[in-house]
Amino acid sequence: MKEHIAELRTLERNLYAYNYALGLMTYDEATAAPSESAEGRAEAAEVLSRAQFNTLVQPSTDALLDAAEAEADTEQEKAEVRELRISLTYLLVTLLFLARPPRSHPTGTLTRCCWTSLSAA
Repeated sequence: MKEHIAELRTLERNLYAYNYALGLMTYDEATAAPSESAEGRAEAAEVLSRAQFNTLVQPSTDALLDAAEAEADTEQEKAEVRELRISLTYLLVTLLFLARPPRSHPTGTLTRCCWTSLSAA
């Protein structure tokens, strides 16, 4: 098997595991979890979310995507690289967007609107 594609799939499995665990915790909270468990669940969610974020957003991930893209020769492999790159790009753009204060010029109207909505959430 191709080295970088194998690494990419390991990364995908790890990210899937974090998403799965966080999803189960959310479902549990919404359905059957005792209210006294909220604090522990929040701490666990923070640890999992941070680990998921740190797994995806690191310089080696971008390098891995570049190397895997060069190795990819099937449609499946190309799609895996593309989808993970989209996820990484979406996360980084979201972080940059949230880190910027609203703009006062006319083209910043949507930014102000979204910033206000996200800040209120």
